[in-house]
Amino acid sequence: MFAAFLRISELCHLRFSDISFQGEDVWWLRVRKSKTDQRGNGTAIAFRLDGQGLRLWNDFKNLHGFSAPEEFIFSCRTGGPPSRDFISHRLKKTLTDAGLAHRRLTSHSFRGGAATTAIRAGADPANVMRVGRWKSRKSFLSYVDPSPL
Repeated sequence: MFAAFLRISELCHLRFSDISFQGEDVWWLRVRKSKTDQRGNGTAIAFRLDGQGLRLWNDFKNLHGFSAPEEFIFSCRTGGPPSRDFISHRLKKTLTDAGLAHRRLTSHSFRGGAATTAIRAGADPANVMRVGRWKSRKSFLSYVDPSPL
């Protein structure tokens, strides 16, 4: 969620065929439909995945075993995508089990954290808005934590 600025609804509908390795530590992710793309035109997101993130992805793929390209990365027993509520509850439980309940993190925390991290690293806000698929500057700025000067 963090590296690709994903909304929870986008995460629920990811398929294995939507992720491709481009070389070095660059990956592309196809978001087929989103809150700001209701017609389903789709968009491609480039993101970096290395170190611990890459190890976790490889471990996940190994645990998941062979998957058909059109299988959902996260799926229900029926093979369909999980609901946003299911993912939200699983995320909350995982964060609680990790001892992070006091931080009151939500699925929005990952998008906000990604935006804040990018801005603090000197990224151009217009590029961050594009990658995060924010259409409104006001909406985008509500995700970015204020940085002390």
